Amino acid sequence: MYRTRKSSNEPGVDLETVRETLLYMHNDLRSVPGMEAIAHSLGQALREIDATASISKQRTARHLTSHTPARFFPAR
Repeated sequence: MYRTRKSSNEPGVDLETVRETLLYMHNDLRSVPGMEAIAHSLGQALREIDATASISKQRTARHLTSHTPARFFPAR
């Protein structure tokens, strides 16, 4: 088993799974009379997750390109 060091500001949950669950609930509640406010709130939560995922992808891309390239030396 490999252990990775997580930053203290990384979420401890899989946001993609949370997003899929909220999307399912949002789509169901949109068409139920009297539940429009809840559907709206779920829509806001989905937008927040999308914004967070976008920022996370940008940080990951910066992190991956910020390291110096590896150099390999021939065996002696």
